[in-house]
Amino acid sequence: MDKSELKKFVNQILAKKGFPPVNNFAAEFADGIQFQRVFNIMFDESIDCRLSPSALMDDRLINWSKINATICFNFLQQRFYLVKPTMKSLAKGTNSDCIFKLLKVMINTQQQIYHEATQNTEAIADISDKLESDKNLFDEDT
Repeated sequence: MDKSELKKFVNQILAKKGFPPVNNFAAEFADGIQFQRVFNIMFDESIDCRLSPSALMDDRLINWSKINATICFNFLQQRFYLVKPTMKSLAKGTNSDCIFKLLKVMINTQQQIYHEATQNTEAIADISDKLESDKNLFDEDT
């Protein structure tokens, strides 16, 4: 997925939830709030990292640190995480390469989790065998 496809994809995700499109990815993702929004939409979650909108570099770094702790370490179980130089680059808001790479990793992670969930049905196989019934699932008599 190249940058133009990624921009289009992210803006489609945001548009489906009524949010305006992103024009300057580096600047608009710099405080982490937009990343948290996209994450919540993609993973159908409502995680609140308690981020503060700010133009100050230190505040933005704190926001990315909260994202790292809450989303990367806790929710995603360290499938990926942010190192300090990456967080600094994201917080500067001047280079879009870093946020595009992070968005690609997040999308890939979401796809891996979905794939794993749809492929491994062994855990429910014994339960599904026991739930067999002669009646139709939506039978009028039930």
